[in-house]
Amino acid sequence: MPQLRFMLASEGEYQFRDGRRLPTPEVCMLGPTMGATRFSVRGEVDVLGISVLPLGWLALGCESADRWVDRLYDMAAVHGPRYRDMLLHLRSCSVLDDEIEGLWAFLGEQLGPVPQAMLDLVCKIDQWLSENDSPQIEAIT
Repeated sequence: MPQLRFMLASEGEYQFRDGRRLPTPEVCMLGPTMGATRFSVRGEVDVLGISVLPLGWLALGCESADRWVDRLYDMAAVHGPRYRDMLLHLRSCSVLDDEIEGLWAFLGEQLGPVPQAMLDLVCKIDQWLSENDSPQIEAIT
C-alpha cells in the first residue's frame, strides 16, 4: 500500500526487493510495493506516515500507480512546495498530535476530483472482496 511519509528527523534510504536503493526525499510518496522493502536510517528517526488508498492516490494527483511499483518520489518536487512547507510546520511543532487535524485539513485541500468510473470500479472491487473469504477473479463482473 502506498504511503506518504514526512521525514521529521533523520534521513535514510529504501532497499526494494530487486536490490535497488533509493534515498528518501524529505516528503516521500512511496508507491505500492510487491515485496519486503527495507528502510535504513542514519541517526534517530521520526517519520509521520499516512497510508494512501487507491482513491486517495488518484485524488492527490499521483500518476498511474503501476508506474510507481517499488519506487518512490519527492512530493514537494512533483506536487509543489506546499508539501515542504507542511513538513517544516510539522517539524516546528512541540506536540505533533496537536497538529494532525491541520495535516488532515492540508491533505484535504490537495485532493482533486476522481472520475465517477473510478469510484464505481473501486466500489465494485470492495464489494467483491467483502463477499467471500476467498474471492475468485472470475466472480467480478
